[in-house]
Amino acid sequence: MLNEDIIKCLDDISSEFLDSDYVKEYKELNKIIEEKYAKDIVLFQSAYSKLEEMKQYSKDLKVYEEALIRTKTILFSYPEVKRFKELERLLSNSLKDLSNDLAKHISNKFMTKKGI
Repeated sequence: MLNEDIIKCLDDISSEFLDSDYVKEYKELNKIIEEKYAKDIVLFQSAYSKLEEMKQYSKDLKVYEEALIRTKTILFSYPEVKRFKELERLLSNSLKDLSNDLAKHISNKFMTKKGI
């Protein structure tokens, strides 16, 4: 069970992460993309759903796969979407690094306390 000091520290880390410029830009871009490219998002989601649905009934999925590729290519060609995906990767990598650092730190402390 985590004590209050650890929880406070984790809250500070999460607040710092969420207040970062990357997260702020990510949120702003998400809002812009949802508003500006709503039609393209719907087309992409529809093509994706149709492909998933047709996988159950048809062996010839080429038409549906091509429709998905077309809609994805259009949606992912917009500069805001490109930057959004780039930020998504950066944030994901940052979270992985943070998680690995915490795990390594805790593991080292555990080994030291246990005399391993």
